[in-house]
Amino acid sequence: MTTAAVHSVHFEPKYRQTGVLVPTGKLAMWLFLVTEIMFFTGLIGTYVLLRMGTPEGGWPKPRQVHLKEYLGAINTFVLIASSFTIVLAHVAISRGNNKKCLLYIGLTLLGGILFMGIKAYEYTAKIQHHILPGRIGDNLDPEGIVLDNPGMKGRAPYDPNAALLYRDTVRSQLEAIVANPGHHHLADDSEDLKTAQALLDDIKGSPEKPPISPLVLGERLHPPADEKEYEVYEKKYGNLHLTPYIPFGNLWASTYFTMTGFHAAHVIGGLVLFVIILIKGFRGGLQPRHALMIELTGLYWHFVDVVWIFLFPLLYLV
Repeated sequence: MTTAAVHSVHFEPKYRQTGVLVPTGKLAMWLFLVTEIMFFTGLIGTYVLLRMGTPEGGWPKPRQVHLKEYLGAINTFVLIASSFTIVLAHVAISRGNNKKCLLYIGLTLLGGILFMGIKAYEYTAKIQHHILPGRIGDNLDPEGIVLDNPGMKGRAPYDPNAALLYRDTVRSQLEAIVANPGHHHLADDSEDLKTAQALLDDIKGSPEKPPISPLVLGERLHPPADEKEYEVYEKKYGNLHLTPYIPFGNLWASTYFTMTGFHAAHVIGGLVLFVIILIKGFRGGLQPRHALMIELTGLYWHFVDVVWIFLFPLLYLV
């Protein structure tokens, strides 16, 4: 056997190829991503249909549900930057520069961790303010009018049981605050505690004054969309962390947590891949022949990035 023949056998690719000279691994990844595109298209399409089906002006604004646009923008930049670093990692391993490849993989991993850190911070804010599916005050108005636009023709549903349950929930929260203000980081003579006591008295009522209705309570705890009005609302009720009244809020929370939750799960999947690659590289097992592995991992990460580029404007801007 000639030297050329020996070299030919030694460097034969470790993967099979299709008839159009596409590595089967890449073809499999593209087929997988097609199924993922179908999955997220269904989620996003459902969100759009539900949102378009609500009365005009009835869908919660980002400020009302504690979404901060600048945090979403930062996360978008982080994912785009991490997509760039994974490309640099592929270029580095293709040129046999393992150290640079590991550096860029590490930067991509850090970008994904930062993304998840910001998302965890946002989720924490939702939990603290009870903006969770089935927890938000909703369907309180017997007339079915959404508070954001009293003059509109659209109607929101009304559920008397849900209305009474909402009032009881807020009453329980206020009683806990008044009974143990220190546990809620409130001083005994603070304005927040006085606000909590006054609202609790209005809910309980007295012989001279009947208890306020769930709708009146909801109007007080309805976060305004206007920036200046919202600042006043936050100053008065923000530290109490009471369950807010947000028409269609439970529907919004269900779609938000479903879409961002599944996206976060895909981000975590990418982080696991990066950790595996880094471990393999630090053990000396990462070679130029693994360029395809890095490329396929990059394709998956680009998909995660593209999905977020759709979610960001839908949830934070529109």
